[in-house]
Amino acid sequence: MEQTERITLMEQRLNRALAAVRQLETALDAFATAREDVKALEGYYGSEEWKQE
Repeated sequence: MEQTERITLMEQRLNRALAAVRQLETALDAFATAREDVKALEGYYGSEEWKQE
């Protein structure tokens, strides 16, 4: 494999890795938000408040 081919291949791998890291960061942010929502829902549905009219 020539140097330019190696560089191109490694650049493609880097681009894929960076895209995966960005997706992971987005997913972790969404998970953090959802976790807060789940805590709030647990508190609400675990209380008597939600049964009130």
